[in-house]
Amino acid sequence: MNDNPRAYPCGDQQGTEPDYGMTLRDWFAGQALTSTMRLVTGHESEPGEGMAQTFARRAYEVADAMLEARKAKP
Repeated sequence: MNDNPRAYPCGDQQGTEPDYGMTLRDWFAGQALTSTMRLVTGHESEPGEGMAQTFARRAYEVADAMLEARKAKP
């Protein structure tokens, strides 16, 4: 199983393996970004990190957790 498949894969007309489109991790991070922006405080920034970088880092942390959760059996 691919741990980070394409969120919206597109194959060509020949039926080959889809290999483009955003990854599921990127899609999860985008979905998490709004909540992350509301919840992140300045205290969570790394030294020298601006708020935009903090938002992005935290969104990908959430995305990584979501990918891990997908591996669990229902």
